Amino acid sequence: MTKSKVTITDDIPKTLADELLKYSKTKEEFTFLATGGNQAIECYPTLKETFQVEATQGRLVVGDERLVPLTSSWSNTSMLFDQFESTGGGLQISSPILPFEAELRAIEEIMANEGTDLAYKRASILENYSGLLRQVVANFDRIISKSPKATFVHLGLGPDGHVASLFPNCDDLDITGKFSQISLDLDQNNKMLRTSVTFDMINSADIVVVSTVGYEKGKLIARALDQDPAIPLSKLSPRELVFIVDPNAGEAIYGR
Repeated sequence: MTKSKVTITDDIPKTLADELLKYSKTKEEFTFLATGGNQAIECYPTLKETFQVEATQGRLVVGDERLVPLTSSWSNTSMLFDQFESTGGGLQISSPILPFEAELRAIEEIMANEGTDLAYKRASILENYSGLLRQVVANFDRIISKSPKATFVHLGLGPDGHVASLFPNCDDLDITGKFSQISLDLDQNNKMLRTSVTFDMINSADIVVVSTVGYEKGKLIARALDQDPAIPLSKLSPRELVFIVDPNAGEAIYGR
């Protein structure tokens, strides 16, 4: 893990927005790789206001997505479009999964079937939808290749130490030369098939900000700072790494 900064705050959304604004003022244009889940829901209304006021020239890219249709409640793409589509200014929003509604619905149904074991689900999807999976990865690569090289990455943190959709049990966390990959949590704590930015992509960013709350998440950050290889979080090594946490997480980090 690269040298990092820990910021403890009672207002994570504002602190994240301040970091993004500070970064954006140094760039004519930039790429913002967005997370999903609770941190996105909590933080992005404040980011939206920042984009509206500042009219920042940027491209928001969905960096972590479940392979589900836009109509699904699991869809990060839909959530991010809902959050940012009326932002105005120079912000563009891009997702690699948009054209595939029917196929993604079928994949969601396969993964959601509790009566089918994981090995069969994976084999079925690879047999019937391998072309779609290749296209999703190709779409992401195309989006990134056309996006500004200056990159700000925002990540949440899972209870198993995963970031984006890069889980502890994945056997390809060290993949290089690719912007994205198809990912699956073999422990099935996260049941949907995913597409995710790679660590290679994340670590090429100018700045990565990880925001999270709670004592248990703070303990994960402490483990990562101690270079614990068992958790994916410890693989972060961008030019600049910032943790934005609440006081409970801060207590776990500094109470080691």
